[in-house]
Amino acid sequence: MLKSNKLTATILIVTSLLVGCKKEGCTDVTATNYNEEAKKDDGSCIYPVDELLVDDFTPPTGPDMTASDLESPAYFRMITATSSDGLTFTTTGNVVTDQGNVPDMILKNDRLYLYYTGWNMGSVVNSTSCAVSDDHGATWSFNHCNFSGFGSGVKPVDPDVILLDNGNFRMFATTAISGTKCVLCYESTDGINFSFVDTAIYDPGNHIFDSNTFELNGEWHMYATNAIDPTHWHLTSTDGVHFDVQGTYDFADGSNLHFVGNGYPTSSGYRIMSFFLPESNLKSFHTTDGVNWSVESGNRMTYGGSAYETDYLKDPAVVKMDDGSYFMVYTTRCD
Repeated sequence: MLKSNKLTATILIVTSLLVGCKKEGCTDVTATNYNEEAKKDDGSCIYPVDELLVDDFTPPTGPDMTASDLESPAYFRMITATSSDGLTFTTTGNVVTDQGNVPDMILKNDRLYLYYTGWNMGSVVNSTSCAVSDDHGATWSFNHCNFSGFGSGVKPVDPDVILLDNGNFRMFATTAISGTKCVLCYESTDGINFSFVDTAIYDPGNHIFDSNTFELNGEWHMYATNAIDPTHWHLTSTDGVHFDVQGTYDFADGSNLHFVGNGYPTSSGYRIMSFFLPESNLKSFHTTDGVNWSVESGNRMTYGGSAYETDYLKDPAVVKMDDGSYFMVYTTRCD
């Protein structure tokens, strides 16, 4: 019996020594210092830095009162809101940034990509930026968007972004050719670096800018601004890059003509968000064919829900989240 106990003790000691001799290191294959020979993780793993989560600039607070154009991004603020059904939104009161305007937003792999025209963004003024969030809009990281392939030093604005089936980002953005506003088409694999594809629409006799683009029933539709008034161009495309003007369209609620912002797909068609001045609230229109629109009753969101709102609400961007809820970034005056 004594021999047996000694043998057991010896085995335990040897086993303990063998376990203790296991090589330690990083055992996570996703880490940059993964050690395939390591048998025990020692907590030393180092992971690659996601550049999109490293700020290119610190977002500004308050307006830039030196900006001469009162409609420039310098005088606007972007705030978030949520909804369970896509029809009734409630502000969260969370300010994404001041000096930001005309937002658009997509969701990819549970990450929010918020594109907007910003004013003072570090050393860059009046250009398109992208804020990303991995916590459903609670916090954001701010990135400059880079554009190549169309002229030198061109800074497209009014971003209108679509996530393609292949995972690429397609952006329609506004610039000017010979003094006439037009829409260019860019694509990106990472959501930050965009390469010029082609001119989506340019009419030397008319301004066409600040677009909202979507695909419905196999056809591409674009609604774009033609001037300061709320009449919109309606354009269509078969390839999602080159668009032709089909005419103009007034988003009318009785005698009130609405400006439209961005929209999102529904189970039966497409909903586009809208606003009418001097009314302060957000409304919407719905279509089943991309051509004919019906104004929807009630407000999508009512002005006054946040102390950070000033004067009125406009330019809402909405995405449907993976849990079925809806997330919005909207614009108000920055005081």
